[in-house]
Amino acid sequence: MTATTILSAIITIVLADFLLERGLSFLNCRSISTQLPGEVKGIYSEEKY
Repeated sequence: MTATTILSAIITIVLADFLLERGLSFLNCRSISTQLPGEVKGIYSEEKY
């Protein structure tokens, strides 16, 4: 393996990790809800949530 191959592999891994993290963050932000879920209505108050 040459130095160029190793550098290309490292850059590819870092770039893939960055893109995966950005995609997951985007999906996570899309699922944010301000309404209190039914399972925790008796535990948390609507104001604090």
